[in-house]
Amino acid sequence: STQAGAPLEFQPLNDIIDVSTGRIQETQFIASNLSKSAVTAIATPDIRPAEAGRYIRKIECFCFNDQLFAAGEERKLNVRFYVDPELPAHIDNITLAYTLFEKQQVASNQ
Repeated sequence: STQAGAPLEFQPLNDIIDVSTGRIQETQFIASNLSKSAVTAIATPDIRPAEAGRYIRKIECFCFNDQLFAAGEERKLNVRFYVDPELPAHIDNITLAYTLFEKQQVASNQ
């Protein structure tokens, strides 16, 4: 999802992926800057059920760093992760979601 009012569009490349425990997995999201000026975005992750969060290890994630988008730019954002084989058997679906926010620049008083 995106922050209300942010000039960003954001969606998963695939709504559903099959994941095997014990293997590195990859998925992608597509983000677009809908404005006519550069935008810096940040993302916050959410994992459901919350219990599953203990078993997911992100190796690479666009959420680790600010994302600078040029005016009108669209690009794919990668997430590489590992699901621990110790994942409890009762967890058969995991939702990995992000909210993309526009990062507000703080003005300097110099």
